[in-house]
Formats: sequence, C-alpha cells, structure tokens
Amino acid sequence: MSFNLRRLTLLFALFLPASSLMWSCHRDPASRIQKAMERGDRESNAGQCPEAIIYYGQALQVDSHYAPAHYKLAQCQLKTGSFASAFREFARTVELNPQNWAAQLELAKLSLRAGKAQDAKDRALVILQSNPKHADAQMVLSTADATLGNSKDALREAQEATVMAPDQPAVFMHLGILDAQESQNFGLYRRHRDDHAWKFLRTATSLGAGSRGISISNSARSEGSHAARRIGQCVYEPGAGRAR
Repeated sequence: MSFNLRRLTLLFALFLPASSLMWSCHRDPASRIQKAMERGDRESNAGQCPEAIIYYGQALQVDSHYAPAHYKLAQCQLKTGSFASAFREFARTVELNPQNWAAQLELAKLSLRAGKAQDAKDRALVILQSNPKHADAQMVLSTADATLGNSKDALREAQEATVMAPDQPAVFMHLGILDAQESQNFGLYRRHRDDHAWKFLRTATSLGAGSRGISISNSARSEGSHAARRIGQCVYEPGAGRAR
C-alpha cells in the first residue's frame, strides 16, 4: 500500500504542473486571440469569409482594441459586400493604428464608392503626406478631383501616378480614361486628345489590362459628366489589387 501511495503521489505531482499550464494557456487572453486569429486566417485563405468573420469577432471579444482583428474583419466584410460594416471596421483600425495605410486607402476608396469625393481626397492626401510615391493613393486623389470637377488637377495627378508605378496597367488605364473624358471639352483639339487617350490605353493593354480599359473609356466618353464617378466604381473598386 505504501509503494502504491508513493507512486500515485508522484504521478499527481507530475500531472499537476502540466494541467495548470494548459489551464493557464486556455485563460491567457493573448493565446485566445492568437488561436482565434489563426482560425480566422485559415477560413479567410480558404475563401470562407462568413466563418472567418466569426473567428475575428471572437478575437475582438477578448480585446476590442486589437487592431489586426478589426482590419482582417473589415477585409472579409469587404469581400462579402458589406461595405458599411467594412467602412466601420477600417475606421476603427485607423483609429487604433493611424499608420495602417492599407486601411486608410480602403476608407478612401469606399468614400469614392459612396460619392463622398472630398472625404476620399482628404484621406488620399493623408496617405501621400507620409508616402509621397504611393501610386494607389495618387489614383484615388486623381479620381476624387475628377469627380469634384477639378479636371486639370486630376490629369496632372494621373500623370504623376504613371511615374510612380510605370509598370502597372491600372495607372495608364486611369490616365487614358481621364484623357478620353477631357477630350469632350477640347473642340478642334479633340482628335489630338483622343490620340493621347488611346496611347495611354494601348500602354495599359500592353501591360496586361486587356480590352477592359478601352470599353470603359468608350463608356466614360459617352456619359460626359457622369464619367468620373464611373472611373471610381469601375476602375478603382474597394479591395482591388494594388497599383504597386
């Protein structure tokens, strides 16, 4: 009996620290957040955004100030078309981490989508103040100015974007569309402006834009004053690929 008792005591002494460690990890907030984020990332990478949203939400239940969870939650909401919810989460991300430029950019693009061109412009300028060569922010700035009726500024900013990202088709497609729209205001010089627009669109096509730029350009030219908003919606959708 004495030998068995000592044996049980030894086993209990070995088991107790291990079980305490497991219980401590289970209750540790950092471990719970990490576990929820890892599950969310797996679901998101598999294209299962509704499930990922649940796990990112669980991480935020542990710590509502955890900026990475707000950002990834916003990305998933963007993919599912929940634009208002995505905007709130991107805004919360920026509130917690003002230097998350990707979140700032998505807020600017969502503002464009909502027809709030001045808000989009202000956010783009914030990004460019810290990242002067940020081509994506430059295109948002150009699109916002086009929407606001500042056509000369919009063209200049679009041209600057092609210098920032000379290997990206989106910037040339953007410039070609703006140039095609501007040709409506040039009277006798319209043919000359059209030649410029097509040159930019051909460059975009050679860089991989396909025929999309040409079809959008034709639509923009035919719609006149509504073209700028179409640029923001068709060329620069929230969550779209980066120019750089």
